[in-house]
Amino acid sequence: MNADEPIRIGLVGCGAIPPQHIEAIEVLEGTRLVGVVSASADRARTVGERHGVPWSTRLEDLLER
Repeated sequence: MNADEPIRIGLVGCGAIPPQHIEAIEVLEGTRLVGVVSASADRARTVGERHGVPWSTRLEDLLER
């Protein structure tokens, strides 16, 4: 890992708490949201599109990124 690169964070679960987690990621210097995954495709899509990151219903997809 290069110290100049941000820490890449993937969010697992897009129920009620994502807004608080994403807000923390956005204000924390040196971090970047890189994707979201949820059992619900509708929730994952909504959160992913809102924040401009890839979304999926498969954890494997997120981990591959």
